[in-house]
Amino acid sequence: MNEFEMITAIVGTGSCMILLIVAMETVKKIVIARMHAVGGDSTSREALNQLREEVRQLRQATQDGVLSFDSTLQRMEARLQHVEQRTLGAGAAASSLGAAASASVSVPVPAGVSAPAAIPTTGVSQPTEEQLQVAAR
Repeated sequence: MNEFEMITAIVGTGSCMILLIVAMETVKKIVIARMHAVGGDSTSREALNQLREEVRQLRQATQDGVLSFDSTLQRMEARLQHVEQRTLGAGAAASSLGAAASASVSVPVPAGVSAPAAIPTTGVSQPTEEQLQVAAR
C-alpha cells in the first residue's frame, strides 16, 4: 500500500465517521420531534382533554334526551290507555243509562222557581261502533 492509498483510506474512514455521527444526530432529532408530536406540550394536552370532556358531556346529554323521550312516550301511552278505559267505561254506563232515559224523570222544582216547559230526558247519546273500535285499540 503506498502513501496515496493510505491517505485516501484515512480520509475516507474519517468522512464516513463524520457522516455517521451527523446521521445519528439527525435521527435523534427526528425521534425527539415525533415524541413531542405524539405527547404534545401541556397546552395541546389540555386542549385534547377539554375536547374529550366535551364529547363525554355531549354523549351524556344525548343519552339523557333519549331516556327522557322514552319516558315521555311511555307516560303518553299510559294516559291514552287511561282515557280509552274511561271512555269505554262511560260508554258502558251510557248504554245502561240509555234504557233508563226512556222512562220519565221527575225533577223537584223549588218554590218560587218556574219550571221549564219541558225537560229533555233523552240527551244521553250512545257511542258509535267507530268510537268503540277506536277505544278498543
